[in-house]
Amino acid sequence: MTTLKILWKEKQDMRRVQAAAANQALVELDGRAIADANSMRYNDLRDYVLLVFPELKAMQRDVFLYYTDDDDEQVRVTNDVELDEAFRLMEELARAAGKGVESAVCKITVLTRPRAQPIAEEEQSFLGNRQKKMMELFVDMSKLLDKWAEAPQHQELKKDLASLLHEPGCQEALLQIMSNPKFATVFESVAEEFRKGGNFSSSLTTIAQNGELEEIAGILLQKCPQARTQIERVMQQLYQHRSAQQLSVSDYFESITVEDTQQETGPILAVFEADVTCPDGTVLAPGMSFDKIWKIRNSGPTRWPEGSKLACVGGDKMQAPDSVVIPSVLPGSSIDVSIRMTAPSKSGRYTGYWRLCMPDGTRFGQRFWVDVNVMAAAAVPQQTSAVRVGAPAPVVRQQSGTSVSIPARAPVVTEQPKTLSDQVRWQTQLRALADMGFNDEAKNIPLLNQHDGDLAAAVSSLL
Repeated sequence: MTTLKILWKEKQDMRRVQAAAANQALVELDGRAIADANSMRYNDLRDYVLLVFPELKAMQRDVFLYYTDDDDEQVRVTNDVELDEAFRLMEELARAAGKGVESAVCKITVLTRPRAQPIAEEEQSFLGNRQKKMMELFVDMSKLLDKWAEAPQHQELKKDLASLLHEPGCQEALLQIMSNPKFATVFESVAEEFRKGGNFSSSLTTIAQNGELEEIAGILLQKCPQARTQIERVMQQLYQHRSAQQLSVSDYFESITVEDTQQETGPILAVFEADVTCPDGTVLAPGMSFDKIWKIRNSGPTRWPEGSKLACVGGDKMQAPDSVVIPSVLPGSSIDVSIRMTAPSKSGRYTGYWRLCMPDGTRFGQRFWVDVNVMAAAAVPQQTSAVRVGAPAPVVRQQSGTSVSIPARAPVVTEQPKTLSDQVRWQTQLRALADMGFNDEAKNIPLLNQHDGDLAAAVSSLL
C-alpha cells in the first residue's frame, strides 16, 4: 500500500497519508466510486489535494502536481498513466532497498502559478468587456460549427474542430488567443463569412493562405500538447489545397514560430507515449534479434538539445549499443526511437532501462524500459505418419531345377522432426507488422523468411 507525502511548496505545508485513507476520505466527501482503494487516479489525487489544502480551491486552475523520481528530479503528473508510473517507480525503489511494496513512499509536490498583480479598475473593466465579447464569439463559433452541414470528406475535420472547441484546456487557450486583436479578427471573419452563406471549410482554408492559422496552431501546440493529434489532422485537411500539402505534418510544424509565446529557455522534458514494438512481456526465443521502438514526446517548452541521445542506465542491455543519438525535437512533437537488441541465450525475464541524456550526459525526462521474457522453443510433438512396410515374403518350397524370385523388402518411410514454425519464429515481427496494418500472415511470413527477419526490409517490400 503506497504512502503519499504531499508538500505544498509555497507554504511548506506537508501531509502524509496512505492511498487507501485518501480514497476513503473522498468517498466520505461525495460518495464517489473507487475502483481500487490501494491506488489512486489523477483526478482523485487532485481532489484530495484540494480537500486537505482548501486555499487552493480558489486557484485550482493554476495548481500543478509533480512527483520526485529516482534521480531526485521533479516530474509533472497530468494524467492516470503518469501517476501509475510514479507509483510503479516508488514500489520498484522499495523492492531495491529490500523492503516490501507496502513501504513505498510517493512524494508529491504541489506548485501554483504566480498570480498577476492587481490592475487598475478601468483596465479591469476594459478587459472584462473584451473577455465577454470573446466569450460571445466563442459561443458563436460553436453554434456555427454545430450548424455546419459538412460533406462526407469533412466529417473528421468537423469532429476534430468540435473537440478543440470543447476540450477544457483548449477552451482556455482559444479564449486567450481570441483576446489578441490580431487573432480575434481571424475568428470574426470566419464567423461573418459563414453567416453570409459561405462554406465553413473554405473560409478556414482562405485564412490559412495568409498564415494566421499557422500561428494559432503553434500556440495551441505549446499550450495544449495533449491535443496534438487533432491539431495535426485539422491542419492536414486545411492545407491539402495548397503547396504545403507536399510537406509531412512533422515538417510543417518544424517551421512554426510564435514570437509572442516562444520560450527560449525552460525545463527540458520528455514523456513516454507508447511501445511501438515489443510491449512489456513480449516472448522471444533465445538469441533472437529484435528492434525495440518507443514513441517519445517532448512535453516541455524547450527544444531538445542537438546531440542528445538515448542511453542505457541500468538493467539488461541485451547487446544493444550504450546509446543512440536522437534528433532535436520541438516542444509538443513526438518521435520513434529504435534500438536493435538480441535476446539472451538463457531463458528468463530481462529488463533494461533507458533514458534521454543531453550531450554533456545530464539526464532528462522519464525513464523507459524494455521488458521481455526469453523462452526456449517448446518441443514440437512429432506428427504420426503412415509407415509403409513390405508384405512378408511368401514361404516357397523350392523344386529342383526351378528358380524362385523373392521380392525385396519395401523401404521404411519416416518423416523428419519438424522445426519451429515460422509463425512462432517471427511472432514479434508479425505483431509489429499487424500493428502497422499489415495483417496478411500468408504474405508477411515469406517476406520475413526472405529478409531473415529484417522488419524494415519486409515493410519496404509490402509498400
